[in-house]
Amino acid sequence: MNSFVILGTIALAGIVFAFIFTQGARKQLLNLQKKNVRFEKLLLQKERELAQANGILKERSKESNEVARVLVRRDLELTETNERLRELDSVKSEFVSVAAHQLRTPLTGIKWTLNALLTGEVGTLDKDQKKLVTDGLAATYRLIELINDLLDTARIEEGRFGFNFKMLSLAPILKQSIVNYAVIAKKKGIQLILKLPEAKLPLLKLDAEKIGIVLDNLIDNAIKYTIPGGKITVRATLQKEHVVLEVEDTGIGVPKEQVHRVFTKFFRAVNAQLAETSGTGLGLYVSHNIVEHHRGTLSFTSSEGKGSTFVVSLPLVNQR
Repeated sequence: MNSFVILGTIALAGIVFAFIFTQGARKQLLNLQKKNVRFEKLLLQKERELAQANGILKERSKESNEVARVLVRRDLELTETNERLRELDSVKSEFVSVAAHQLRTPLTGIKWTLNALLTGEVGTLDKDQKKLVTDGLAATYRLIELINDLLDTARIEEGRFGFNFKMLSLAPILKQSIVNYAVIAKKKGIQLILKLPEAKLPLLKLDAEKIGIVLDNLIDNAIKYTIPGGKITVRATLQKEHVVLEVEDTGIGVPKEQVHRVFTKFFRAVNAQLAETSGTGLGLYVSHNIVEHHRGTLSFTSSEGKGSTFVVSLPLVNQR
Protein backbone atom coordinates (compact mmCIF):
# COMPACT_ATOMS: atom_id res chain seq x y z
CA MET A 1 0.00 0.00 0.00
CA ASN A 2 2.72 2.35 1.00
CA SER A 3 4.68 1.54 -2.12
CA PHE A 4 1.69 2.44 -4.29
CA VAL A 5 1.24 5.69 -2.42
CA ILE A 6 4.87 6.54 -2.79
CA LEU A 7 4.86 5.67 -6.46
CA GLY A 8 1.71 7.67 -7.00
CA THR A 9 3.15 10.60 -5.13
CA ILE A 10 6.29 10.46 -7.22
CA ALA A 11 4.30 10.22 -10.41
CA LEU A 12 2.12 13.15 -9.37
CA ALA A 13 5.17 15.15 -8.46
CA GLY A 14 6.65 14.35 -11.87
CA ILE A 15 3.46 15.41 -13.57
CA VAL A 16 3.40 18.69 -11.60
CA PHE A 17 7.08 19.34 -12.32
CA ALA A 18 6.58 18.57 -15.99
CA PHE A 19 3.59 20.94 -16.06
CA ILE A 20 5.54 23.72 -14.35
CA PHE A 21 8.53 23.15 -16.63
CA THR A 22 6.27 23.14 -19.66
CA GLN A 23 4.63 26.38 -18.57
CA GLY A 24 8.01 28.02 -18.01
CA ALA A 25 9.22 26.82 -21.38
CA ARG A 26 6.09 28.18 -23.02
CA LYS A 27 6.64 31.57 -21.39
CA GLN A 28 10.25 31.62 -22.52
CA LEU A 29 9.18 30.61 -25.99
CA LEU A 30 6.54 33.33 -26.06
CA ASN A 31 9.13 35.89 -24.91
CA LEU A 32 11.54 34.71 -27.59
CA GLN A 33 8.80 34.96 -30.20
CA LYS A 34 7.98 38.51 -29.06
CA LYS A 35 11.66 39.45 -29.17
CA ASN A 36 11.96 37.86 -32.60
CA VAL A 37 8.96 39.88 -33.84
CA ARG A 38 10.52 43.11 -32.50
CA PHE A 39 13.87 42.18 -34.06
CA GLU A 40 12.19 41.47 -37.40
CA LYS A 41 10.41 44.83 -37.26
CA LEU A 42 13.69 46.57 -36.42
CA LEU A 43 15.42 44.67 -39.18
CA LEU A 44 12.74 45.70 -41.67
CA GLN A 45 13.06 49.33 -40.54
CA LYS A 46 16.83 49.19 -40.96
CA GLU A 47 16.43 47.62 -44.37
CA ARG A 48 14.06 50.42 -45.40
CA GLU A 49 16.49 53.03 -44.06
CA LEU A 50 19.35 51.31 -45.85
CA ALA A 51 17.38 51.23 -49.09
CA GLN A 52 16.59 54.93 -48.65
CA ALA A 53 20.24 55.70 -47.92
CA ASN A 54 21.31 53.73 -50.99
CA GLY A 55 18.84 55.75 -53.06
CA ILE A 56 20.23 59.01 -51.71
CA LEU A 57 23.77 57.73 -52.27
CA LYS A 58 23.00 56.85 -55.88
CA GLU A 59 21.48 60.30 -56.39
CA ARG A 60 24.51 61.96 -54.83
CA SER A 61 26.77 59.77 -56.93
CA LYS A 62 24.97 60.88 -60.08
CA GLU A 63 25.27 64.51 -58.98
CA SER A 64 28.95 63.99 -58.15
CA ASN A 65 29.59 62.44 -61.56
CA GLU A 66 27.83 65.35 -63.21
CA VAL A 67 29.88 67.85 -61.19
CA ALA A 68 33.05 65.95 -62.10
CA ARG A 69 32.12 66.13 -65.80
CA VAL A 70 31.44 69.87 -65.49
CA LEU A 71 34.77 70.39 -63.70
CA VAL A 72 36.62 68.47 -66.40
CA ARG A 73 34.95 70.62 -69.06
CA ARG A 74 35.79 73.79 -67.12
CA ASP A 75 39.39 72.63 -66.69
CA LEU A 76 39.70 72.06 -70.42
CA GLU A 77 38.13 75.44 -71.13
CA LEU A 78 40.48 77.16 -68.64
CA THR A 79 43.48 75.39 -70.16
CA GLU A 80 42.45 76.52 -73.64
CA THR A 81 41.78 80.06 -72.37
CA ASN A 82 45.16 80.23 -70.61
CA GLU A 83 46.86 79.03 -73.77
CA ARG A 84 45.08 81.72 -75.81
CA LEU A 85 46.02 84.34 -73.20
CA ARG A 86 49.67 83.24 -73.34
CA GLU A 87 49.58 83.53 -77.13
CA LEU A 88 47.93 86.96 -76.95
CA ASP A 89 50.43 88.08 -74.30
CA SER A 90 53.28 86.93 -76.51
CA VAL A 91 51.83 88.78 -79.49
CA LYS A 92 51.29 91.87 -77.33
CA SER A 93 54.88 91.80 -76.05
CA GLU A 94 56.21 91.33 -79.57
CA PHE A 95 54.06 94.22 -80.84
CA VAL A 96 55.20 96.50 -77.99
CA SER A 97 58.83 95.58 -78.66
CA VAL A 98 58.61 96.20 -82.41
CA ALA A 99 56.59 99.40 -82.02
CA ALA A 100 58.94 100.76 -79.36
CA HIS A 101 62.01 100.05 -81.48
CA GLN A 102 60.38 101.71 -84.49
CA LEU A 103 59.47 104.78 -82.43
CA ARG A 104 62.80 105.16 -80.64
CA THR A 105 64.83 105.85 -83.80
CA PRO A 106 62.83 108.88 -85.05
CA LEU A 107 62.50 110.20 -81.48
CA THR A 108 66.27 110.10 -81.10
CA GLY A 109 66.54 112.13 -84.32
CA ILE A 110 63.99 114.64 -83.00
CA LYS A 111 65.92 114.90 -79.73
CA TRP A 112 69.20 115.72 -81.49
CA THR A 113 67.45 118.22 -83.77
CA LEU A 114 65.85 120.05 -80.84
CA ASN A 115 69.17 120.00 -78.96
CA ALA A 116 70.87 121.57 -81.99
CA LEU A 117 68.24 124.29 -82.10
CA LEU A 118 68.52 124.93 -78.37
CA THR A 119 72.31 125.19 -78.37
CA GLY A 120 72.27 127.66 -81.29
CA GLU A 121 74.05 125.41 -83.77
CA VAL A 122 71.67 126.46 -86.55
CA GLY A 123 71.02 130.03 -85.46
CA THR A 124 70.02 132.07 -82.47
CA LEU A 125 66.54 131.65 -81.01
CA ASP A 126 64.55 134.34 -79.25
CA LYS A 127 63.02 133.79 -75.81
CA ASP A 128 59.69 132.43 -77.04
CA GLN A 129 61.36 130.12 -79.56
CA LYS A 130 63.68 128.75 -76.88
CA LYS A 131 60.70 128.01 -74.63
CA LEU A 132 58.94 126.13 -77.43
CA VAL A 133 62.05 124.09 -78.21
CA THR A 134 62.70 123.40 -74.52
CA ASP A 135 59.13 122.17 -74.01
CA GLY A 136 59.36 120.02 -77.13
CA LEU A 137 62.65 118.54 -75.95
CA ALA A 138 61.20 117.75 -72.52
CA ALA A 139 58.22 115.99 -74.17
CA THR A 140 60.63 114.04 -76.39
CA TYR A 141 62.62 112.88 -73.37
CA ARG A 142 59.39 111.73 -71.70
CA LEU A 143 58.48 109.72 -74.80
CA ILE A 144 61.93 108.16 -74.93
CA GLU A 145 61.60 107.27 -71.24
CA LEU A 146 58.22 105.66 -71.92
CA ILE A 147 59.62 103.65 -74.83
CA ASN A 148 62.59 102.48 -72.79
CA ASP A 149 60.26 101.35 -69.99
CA LEU A 150 58.04 99.51 -72.49
CA LEU A 151 61.06 97.79 -74.01
CA ASP A 152 62.38 96.76 -70.60
CA THR A 153 58.95 95.39 -69.65
CA ALA A 154 58.67 93.46 -72.92
CA ARG A 155 62.14 91.97 -72.40
CA ILE A 156 61.26 90.95 -68.84
CA GLU A 157 58.08 89.18 -69.98
CA GLU A 158 59.89 87.46 -72.84
CA GLY A 159 62.79 86.39 -70.62
CA ARG A 160 65.25 88.46 -72.67
CA PHE A 161 66.19 90.97 -69.98
CA GLY A 162 69.81 89.83 -69.94
CA PHE A 163 72.17 90.50 -67.05
CA ASN A 164 75.93 90.98 -67.04
CA PHE A 165 77.11 90.40 -63.45
CA LYS A 166 80.51 91.54 -62.21
CA MET A 167 82.13 92.04 -58.81
CA LEU A 168 81.55 95.74 -58.19
CA SER A 169 81.17 98.32 -55.45
CA LEU A 170 77.78 99.98 -55.12
CA ALA A 171 79.33 103.35 -54.15
CA PRO A 172 80.36 104.58 -57.65
CA ILE A 173 76.97 103.64 -59.08
CA LEU A 174 75.26 105.59 -56.29
CA LYS A 175 77.46 108.63 -56.84
CA GLN A 176 76.74 108.61 -60.58
CA SER A 177 72.97 108.50 -59.97
CA ILE A 178 73.27 111.47 -57.60
CA VAL A 179 75.21 113.38 -60.27
CA ASN A 180 72.54 112.51 -62.87
CA TYR A 181 69.77 114.07 -60.77
CA ALA A 182 71.58 116.81 -58.83
CA VAL A 183 70.68 119.58 -61.29
CA ILE A 184 67.02 118.50 -61.56
CA ALA A 185 66.67 118.38 -57.76
CA LYS A 186 68.33 121.79 -57.36
CA LYS A 187 66.02 123.38 -59.94
CA LYS A 188 63.04 122.09 -58.00
CA GLY A 189 64.45 123.34 -54.70
CA ILE A 190 64.92 119.85 -53.23
CA GLN A 191 67.90 118.73 -51.16
CA LEU A 192 69.45 115.56 -52.60
CA ILE A 193 71.82 114.02 -50.06
CA LEU A 194 74.03 110.94 -50.36
CA LYS A 195 75.19 109.21 -47.18
CA LEU A 196 77.82 106.49 -47.42
CA PRO A 197 79.41 104.61 -44.51
CA GLU A 198 82.95 105.53 -43.45
CA ALA A 199 84.07 101.96 -44.03
CA LYS A 200 84.39 100.82 -47.63
CA LEU A 201 81.38 98.91 -48.90
CA PRO A 202 82.10 95.27 -49.84
CA LEU A 203 82.05 94.18 -53.47
CA LEU A 204 78.79 92.75 -54.72
CA LYS A 205 77.87 90.68 -57.75
CA LEU A 206 76.08 93.39 -59.74
CA ASP A 207 74.96 94.38 -63.19
CA ALA A 208 75.97 98.06 -63.01
CA GLU A 209 73.62 99.16 -65.82
CA LYS A 210 70.59 97.40 -64.35
CA ILE A 211 71.24 98.59 -60.78
CA GLY A 212 71.68 102.07 -62.26
CA ILE A 213 68.15 101.76 -63.70
CA VAL A 214 66.82 100.88 -60.23
CA LEU A 215 68.55 103.87 -58.62
CA ASP A 216 67.45 106.23 -61.37
CA ASN A 217 63.83 105.07 -61.02
CA LEU A 218 63.81 105.46 -57.24
CA ILE A 219 65.50 108.88 -57.23
CA ASP A 220 63.47 110.15 -60.19
CA ASN A 221 60.22 109.15 -58.45
CA ALA A 222 61.35 110.78 -55.21
CA ILE A 223 62.05 114.06 -57.03
CA LYS A 224 58.78 113.95 -58.97
CA TYR A 225 56.64 113.45 -55.89
CA THR A 226 58.46 115.70 -53.41
CA ILE A 227 57.35 119.32 -53.26
CA PRO A 228 59.89 122.19 -53.44
CA GLY A 229 61.69 122.64 -50.12
CA GLY A 230 61.64 118.89 -49.44
CA LYS A 231 64.54 116.53 -48.92
CA ILE A 232 65.68 113.23 -50.42
CA THR A 233 68.26 111.15 -48.61
CA VAL A 234 70.04 108.27 -50.33
CA ARG A 235 72.02 106.11 -47.93
CA ALA A 236 73.89 102.83 -48.09
CA THR A 237 74.79 100.69 -45.08
CA LEU A 238 76.20 97.27 -44.35
CA GLN A 239 73.71 95.26 -42.28
CA LYS A 240 74.76 91.73 -41.33
CA GLU A 241 75.00 89.81 -44.62
CA HIS A 242 73.47 92.49 -46.86
CA VAL A 243 74.24 95.90 -48.30
CA VAL A 244 71.11 97.97 -47.80
CA LEU A 245 70.27 100.98 -49.94
CA GLU A 246 67.53 103.40 -48.87
CA VAL A 247 65.93 106.24 -50.82
CA GLU A 248 63.95 108.33 -48.34
CA ASP A 249 61.85 111.33 -49.37
CA THR A 250 59.50 113.84 -47.76
CA GLY A 251 57.05 113.60 -50.63
CA ILE A 252 53.35 112.90 -51.05
CA GLY A 253 53.51 109.22 -50.04
CA VAL A 254 51.24 106.40 -51.21
CA PRO A 255 47.59 106.07 -50.12
CA LYS A 256 47.20 103.19 -47.66
CA GLU A 257 44.54 101.45 -49.75
CA GLN A 258 46.85 101.34 -52.79
CA VAL A 259 50.17 100.20 -51.30
CA HIS A 260 49.61 96.58 -52.42
CA ARG A 261 49.72 97.69 -56.08
CA VAL A 262 52.97 99.67 -56.00
CA PHE A 263 55.10 97.08 -57.86
CA THR A 264 52.48 96.14 -60.47
CA LYS A 265 52.61 97.21 -64.10
CA PHE A 266 51.25 100.63 -65.06
CA PHE A 267 50.31 101.51 -61.49
CA ARG A 268 50.31 105.16 -60.46
CA ALA A 269 48.70 106.23 -57.22
CA VAL A 270 45.80 108.66 -57.42
CA ASN A 271 47.70 111.41 -55.62
CA ALA A 272 50.71 110.80 -57.89
CA GLN A 273 48.59 111.36 -60.99
CA LEU A 274 47.36 114.65 -59.56
CA ALA A 275 50.85 115.78 -58.58
CA GLU A 276 52.66 114.70 -61.75
CA THR A 277 50.76 114.06 -64.99
CA SER A 278 53.66 112.30 -66.75
CA GLY A 279 54.82 108.80 -65.84
CA THR A 280 54.47 105.27 -67.19
CA GLY A 281 53.83 103.34 -64.00
CA LEU A 282 56.47 100.82 -65.14
CA GLY A 283 59.60 102.00 -63.32
CA LEU A 284 58.96 100.23 -60.02
CA TYR A 285 57.79 97.06 -61.81
CA VAL A 286 61.06 96.95 -63.77
CA SER A 287 63.11 97.83 -60.67
CA HIS A 288 61.50 95.06 -58.63
CA ASN A 289 62.36 92.53 -61.32
CA ILE A 290 65.98 93.73 -61.51
CA VAL A 291 66.47 93.50 -57.74
CA GLU A 292 64.97 89.99 -57.67
CA HIS A 293 67.45 88.91 -60.37
CA HIS A 294 70.19 90.11 -58.02
CA ARG A 295 68.64 87.80 -55.38
CA GLY A 296 67.75 90.83 -53.34
CA THR A 297 64.54 92.45 -52.14
CA LEU A 298 62.87 95.77 -52.89
CA SER A 299 60.38 96.97 -50.28
CA PHE A 300 59.00 100.26 -49.04
CA THR A 301 57.20 102.07 -46.26
CA SER A 302 55.02 105.07 -46.90
CA SER A 303 52.73 107.53 -45.16
CA GLU A 304 50.45 109.64 -47.31
CA GLY A 305 51.40 113.28 -47.12
CA LYS A 306 54.62 112.56 -45.19
CA GLY A 307 56.87 110.63 -47.56
CA SER A 308 58.16 107.22 -48.57
CA THR A 309 61.28 105.12 -48.05
CA PHE A 310 62.24 102.51 -50.64
CA VAL A 311 64.69 99.88 -49.44
CA VAL A 312 66.91 97.70 -51.65
CA SER A 313 68.64 94.83 -49.85
CA LEU A 314 71.41 93.05 -51.78
CA PRO A 315 73.10 89.91 -50.36
CA LEU A 316 76.83 89.60 -50.03
CA VAL A 317 78.55 87.19 -52.40
CA ASN A 318 79.08 84.46 -49.78
CA GLN A 319 75.29 84.29 -49.27
CA ARG A 320 74.44 83.33 -52.86
